[in-house]
Amino acid sequence: MTAQDYDSQLLESVSVRRRRLRDAVVFGTQRQRRSVDERLGKVFAGIVVAAVLCAGCVGESASGAIVLAAFGEQLSRAVPLAVSAEIAYRKLAMGPVTATATLGRPAADVVAELDAGQRPEFPVTVAIRRADGAVTGEMTVVWTLRPNG
Repeated sequence: MTAQDYDSQLLESVSVRRRRLRDAVVFGTQRQRRSVDERLGKVFAGIVVAAVLCAGCVGESASGAIVLAAFGEQLSRAVPLAVSAEIAYRKLAMGPVTATATLGRPAADVVAELDAGQRPEFPVTVAIRRADGAVTGEMTVVWTLRPNG
């Protein structure tokens, strides 16, 4: 190795160490930055999971309420069961929200299928709105009435 190669290697090493020292003073050490980034990522992931669960709970509660209101008289002969659910997020929901559920089929048609010995399925759509009326999420839950026995 020549003296010139050694000098350039030494200068490069000093430059790298100076940059690392400056970054550590200004931003914290690499290890600290990584742990902060990981903690922020976990907090953000927790918020996202909580938002998904809250919206799902609000929508499921509203759809279950309309199913019980529409088919409560049928509980002695059929069990309402959720078959599937889909949720779409439209806007950020900050603060109180209201969920409005709507039956996708007339209740009389569903009861007629149940009377005919079938296992009817019907959708319930749910709109989740902020206080200003903006739709923040929409959910569709497909329900069935399973005959007893």
